[in-house]
Amino acid sequence: NSFNTINSRSNSSDIIAGLSGRLKNSWTIDGFWQYNTDDSNSVRSTITGRYNPEPGKTLNLSYSYRQDSIDQVDLSSQWPMGQGFYGIGRVNYSFRENRLIETIAGLEYDAGCWQARGVLQRVTTATADANYALFFQLELGGLASIGANPLRVIQRNIPGYMNTGLIPDNIQQPYYE
Repeated sequence: NSFNTINSRSNSSDIIAGLSGRLKNSWTIDGFWQYNTDDSNSVRSTITGRYNPEPGKTLNLSYSYRQDSIDQVDLSSQWPMGQGFYGIGRVNYSFRENRLIETIAGLEYDAGCWQARGVLQRVTTATADANYALFFQLELGGLASIGANPLRVIQRNIPGYMNTGLIPDNIQQPYYE
């Protein structure tokens, strides 16, 4: 009989710290840090800031680092452009790979009783190529919709995003028929 033993080179646990704060109800800041005391290295860190003054207005900026795998910055937003139009977008850039990982650009229009949204998504693959997806949707009063639904893509990529059909009327950007 032989027994396998696991040799641990670690004499102590990593130090983990997290910080979350809300400033003036419009700003949120979150941070996470993991430090390996044996190697004297940062293992992981993330810092995220969000500006969300009201529904339909959100701006996110984050930086993520994971030793030997991730070194990225991420910028995403939903913002009113006036006359019922909202712009949405995301850019995710990898410093380690020196290229864009994912990009999303879209436009939404809210006419009160119907909304339309179009989104173009670009995702870099393991090769130098990229995959593209185009979504267009017409939503009728929240009851029915026609077209490829981009909402899951938008919600996954833009923290704080709010469907323009759910933005309260007193905050909604004016639209013209």
